[in-house]
Amino acid sequence: VNRSSVREAIQFRPVPESFKGGLLDHQKGDTLGFSQALVDYPAEFSKREVCMEASPGTLLGHHPYTVHRAGPNKDPVQWRKALGFTFWAKDCKTDSQLKAKYQEYQESLKAQLEAEGKI
Repeated sequence: VNRSSVREAIQFRPVPESFKGGLLDHQKGDTLGFSQALVDYPAEFSKREVCMEASPGTLLGHHPYTVHRAGPNKDPVQWRKALGFTFWAKDCKTDSQLKAKYQEYQESLKAQLEAEGKI
């Protein structure tokens, strides 16, 4: 295994303070498990990205609206492992429209992945 490709597989590139812009338009992505991608990734974001290299086993956390990406996993034998957790404060309010949109997306995604035999 080329060790430089393993390093590439664990680069995390967030855009500082991008969460302040709120939720951006998403679409289904190509990577199973990382199901959404930005519809448009502005050149401004590419310029503002910071590269954070993480060793295997490192825990990374960020605001859910933080724009971020990672380089492609070029390792032929090691897949990228990830877990997602969401924390909601006790006093948070439910955004009914956003919740409905999310549920609709999840149902559509599940149906598509089942039809493709991926789940």
